[in-house]
Amino acid sequence: PPAHFVLCGWDPLKDEGLAYADKMASFGVRVTVREHPGMVHGFMNMTALSDTVRLAIRDAGHVVGKALGAV
Repeated sequence: PPAHFVLCGWDPLKDEGLAYADKMASFGVRVTVREHPGMVHGFMNMTALSDTVRLAIRDAGHVVGKALGAV
């Protein structure tokens, strides 16, 4: 199945996420990557604090919805 990666600039796992996405793509998996440079690990749990977070969640939902054929 396709994979969608949401990565943050202030996440210690960002480089590993990029490497994983690249590896999956090298095997023919359809991969999308969204990077949010000013965000921290777990930022999608902070919807009450930021419009940027809410937009990132909406974007991820749209990407997944397209992959499932629901959008």
